[in-house]
Amino acid sequence: MKCSQQLDQSQGDKRVWFDIITVTEIPKGYFLAVTSNSLALDGTVRQVIITLMPASWADGGTHSVSTGAYLRDANEKAVHTKVVENGVVQCECTKVYP
Repeated sequence: MKCSQQLDQSQGDKRVWFDIITVTEIPKGYFLAVTSNSLALDGTVRQVIITLMPASWADGGTHSVSTGAYLRDANEKAVHTKVVENGVVQCECTKVYP
């Protein structure tokens, strides 16, 4: 399983960002859900947790999920994403803001 991120800035408000996380090799019967999106205590790295959730209809494979809009903190430098299944990290990646 591999994960990657694409950070996009809002055209209207430059403080607003979106993170699109793409995960490959998702097992059949699982889908992606953003279960946490928060700023680390030091205020420099956003922590995003994606959880693999079971569902009989899920086809697996490669899929993407969005964090939705969030406000980037003035000191925030990067986003670190972890993809977990049953509490075990399957992949993780960090993307620095452009």
